[in-house]
Amino acid sequence: ASALTSTQQKYENALSRLTAEREEVKSHSEREITRIREESNNEIRSSHAYQNEAFARESKLLCDARDQAIEQSKFLQQELSELRTERETKEAENLDIIKELERQLADV
Repeated sequence: ASALTSTQQKYENALSRLTAEREEVKSHSEREITRIREESNNEIRSSHAYQNEAFARESKLLCDARDQAIEQSKFLQQELSELRTERETKEAENLDIIKELERQLADV
């Protein structure tokens, strides 16, 4: 009977150790899953933040480029207007010279 009791005690001790080890592994696994989940969530948040920053930078670059293009367009419009005025003035001067030459030729 004592051999049976000893064997039963060994069995219960082994079962108790296995149960404790299983609980420890389960607890470790749960902690590891929680850690991985938190890291994943942090990476997702970081990725979203990076995407938002990149979108903001790209948006600012596009706005700056548009503003620069508008300024350049205004400058070129002004320059074109000045060139037209100069051309019209030169044409008027040339017309006056031609008329004066024609008048002088008619007097000869």
